[in-house]
Parts: sequence; C-alpha cells; structure tokens
Amino acid sequence: MTWIFLMKHKSDAFGKFKEWKTLVENQTEKKVKRLHTYNGLKFCSSEFDEFYKDQGIARHHTVRGTPHQNGVAEQMNQTLLSKARCMLSNASLARRFREDAVSMACYLVNRSPHTGIVCKILIEVWSKKAADYSNLRVSCCVAYYHVDDGKLEPRAKKGCSWVMEQTEEEKEYMSKVPYASVVGSLMYVMVCTRPDIAFAVIVVSRFMSHPCWEHWHAVKRIIRYLRGTLDIGLCYGATEDILVPGYLDSNYAGDIDSRRSMTGYVFTLGGFVVSWKATLQPTVTLSTTEAEYMALTEAAKEGIWLKHMVNHLGLHQDQAIVHCDSLSAIGLTKDQVHHERTKHIDVRYHFLRNESRIKVKKVGTTDNCADMFTKPVPKNKFEHCLELLNIMSL
Repeated sequence: MTWIFLMKHKSDAFGKFKEWKTLVENQTEKKVKRLHTYNGLKFCSSEFDEFYKDQGIARHHTVRGTPHQNGVAEQMNQTLLSKARCMLSNASLARRFREDAVSMACYLVNRSPHTGIVCKILIEVWSKKAADYSNLRVSCCVAYYHVDDGKLEPRAKKGCSWVMEQTEEEKEYMSKVPYASVVGSLMYVMVCTRPDIAFAVIVVSRFMSHPCWEHWHAVKRIIRYLRGTLDIGLCYGATEDILVPGYLDSNYAGDIDSRRSMTGYVFTLGGFVVSWKATLQPTVTLSTTEAEYMALTEAAKEGIWLKHMVNHLGLHQDQAIVHCDSLSAIGLTKDQVHHERTKHIDVRYHFLRNESRIKVKKVGTTDNCADMFTKPVPKNKFEHCLELLNIMSL
C-alpha cells in the first residue's frame, strides 16, 4: 500500500509521519515496530530520535550515497513521478497542478494489479473490499454538469468548464447587478485616461454574458483601486523629442478558456503616453515566439499610423520605433527564409519583413512598460511601468 503526503517544507516530515502512524495503527490494530528510511536530515532530527525511543520503534537508515538500499521507496517515487509527468503532458496542464497529478498517480497505483501479491489489487487486499473504479476519468475529458432549469429541459449539459451560475440564489443576485454597464464605464475610463487598468478591464469584460459572483467581486476591486488612486492620471509637458517609440508584450495562452494569447502595446511621444491597447489575439498561437510576433505586427500597424500623424503635424520622423523583449520574434522580422516551425503563420503578419517605415529594437524585460497590459505583475513592477510612462499623481 502506498501513501503520499504533500509538504511545503522538509521540516513538516515529522508531523506527517505521526499522522501516518496514527492512521495505519488505527486501521490495522497493529503497532509500527520497524521503520526503514534513507539517511536524510529530515529523518535524523532530534524529534525523530526522541519519538523512536518513546515508541520503541527500531530504525534503519541507508548508507549515504547508496539510494539502492532503499530501492522499494525509490522505485515508487520514480513510478509516481513518471505517471504524474505523463498525465500533465497529456492534458497540457501547467506545473502548478503537479501536486494533484502526483496524488492521482498514487490513487491509481493503489488500484492497479501488483506483481508482489500475485497481481492482486493493493486497495482490495488492504481494505478487504472490492475497488470502485466508477469515479475514474481521463484528465481534461468532456464533462457533463447537472442543471435543473425546468421539467422539460435537459438534466445535464456538456462542457469542460463551469460557465453558468451555480445556484438559483446566485442567478437571482446576478440578475440585479449592473455588470455590463459598470464594465462599460470602466472601459470608457480605461480608453480615455487610465491605461493602468487596461488588463484588468479586458479580463472582466470576457464574462459579459454570464457573470458570476467572482467576476462581480473583481469589478468592485477595480472600482476600489480607482477610488484610492483618484489623483493618478496621464501627465503631459513640453518636450523637444519628436520620436514616437512603442513598447509591446504578449502573454502566451493567457486566456484559460480559449487558450488565446494577449497582445498589449503602448506608444509615447516625448515620453508621454499617446496610444495604448490590450486585447486578445484572434487566433491560438503555438509558441511564445509566434505570440510575440503577432503582437509585434499589431504594434507596428499602430506605429505606422502614428508616424503619419506626426508627419502631418510638421514633425518629421523617418521611422516608427517599436521595442520588443523577444529576440526570436525580432529575428523573424528580418529572416526571409520559411522555416518548419513558422511557415504556418498567416501572411498578414509577415509584412514587417519588407516594411521600411518600422524599426524594431530590443528592450530588456525589466524596462518593458507594456508588461502591465498583458499579465498581472507585482506591485514594484507595476509602479515601475507607471513611472516609465509618466503616469503619476497630478
């Protein structure tokens, strides 16, 4: 039988061992008499030593540098990690789900035939009951959730994520909430004077048709942020700089539901913000390079228009400058060769290769002020972006 306990710190091993000991002794009505572990520091602490003596448990440690002396446990670790790695890869899940994957791997191992007990099921031998496999599902498979909208309505609907109100109480509450009008007001503020809320507003605007409590709480949090920063706004001043540089960024597969990437860019004139945008890309990209390349194309089109506007005002500018933090995306704008991994990109995104009105430059990630348009950023990074864009207290 295999148990697994998730720990944030190695110092938690002693508490987890006591928990496991109580569980096993209670279920088997037998005492733990001998414990075999590898010679790690978490098993050689003073807490363990005193506990071994008080409980009369004989301990056996492996020799350092010889993991094969603890081969049963090492082999099981490899088995669990291999299963978890395969499940994450097959379901295309992020690494933050690794704890769930390892727990699921342990669950499957205990319900699989084992050669050491003549291909019997571990959980059946342990509990003396037949194993139940009715709740097993493949990761990210199509699911059916129960609904109760009426006597003649379907009792279940197909979907891979929960998009409807979960309860009648929540449905009634959300019907009285002016979600669409509030989000529309926030979008007006974002477009006119507050580019710092662009990313947050774009995220909450995705749920206009079926908002839930969580979405409404997010909207109210944006309003609280605006209430606490009424003195922050766009600052403009006199300058002799006529350049219109732009900064862009993308967040690869940032939308969990559609797996589309985010595009964000901002342009400044003399260091003062004149144009910005945050939006989802129209198609799903296959790599971070492709996502950056598509964002670069969108920013370049805006840069060309701003260049013409500045020229009409009598401020001559030879090229619009766009800053990108991806060297691979910059390389695609200069490479005329069709490669295996980029030949599927639509031709409309390749106009940069022969466009002389745009100059693409590399910018460091720390100095890319477009980061706050595509993803949540830490407070210090957010304040640094505002400082770079001259968005300050008026």
